[in-house]
Amino acid sequence: MRVSENSYAQVGVALDLWSCGMWVELRYPCLHACAALRAVGIDPLPKMSEYYSVERLRRCYAQSALPVNVGLLVPGTIKPPVITATRGRPKMVRTRNRSEYINDDSPIHCSKCAKSGHNARTCERREKERLKRQKDRDRLRALNQTA
Repeated sequence: MRVSENSYAQVGVALDLWSCGMWVELRYPCLHACAALRAVGIDPLPKMSEYYSVERLRRCYAQSALPVNVGLLVPGTIKPPVITATRGRPKMVRTRNRSEYINDDSPIHCSKCAKSGHNARTCERREKERLKRQKDRDRLRALNQTA
């Protein structure tokens, strides 16, 4: 069945099969299902779920509903959490201008070795320096322990 100018929906009237899946999820016929049922001469109202009927609604609200005592559910007074200042420099709050945004096409350069493709934080030279410092510390500890 044709739903709109560019889309079609598969409808199996005898088996209640609909390609959109709305009838399966909501138990409520979609527009193209109603159109297909009417084209065959079947009334779509009996095919709907009983949950959409007025009788079901009246049965649902037939009994009286009592209010819930909230005082028994909530222990004491609920206060908002204590806000403490975070460590470090506060984040910039102002909105940046368009010209202030970093261009994503520009390559990044390292301030340690001046090569492009990485920054100072991911620089291999920095890692080598860190390993050298650690080796020097280990050597110094070994000297202090032997002395």
